[in-house]
Amino acid sequence: MRKNSHANEFAADTMALVLRLEKRKMGKEAKSIFEMAEEGDTTIFVPAIVLAEVMYLSEKGRIECSLKPVFTS
Repeated sequence: MRKNSHANEFAADTMALVLRLEKRKMGKEAKSIFEMAEEGDTTIFVPAIVLAEVMYLSEKGRIECSLKPVFTS
């Protein structure tokens, strides 16, 4: 996770997003940021390249999570 220039905005990297989607162990600060975003207290931006990387890793079987339901809904 990287803090953006705005006070309550962050950008997620691929690993942080995968860890959160798969409910795996992550650092305290990153976990706290995701929890704050889920409560509406902050914003997490997910760059398009991160989504592409998650799709690639999923298609190659390297991670369990998938974005297919997002694109087929």
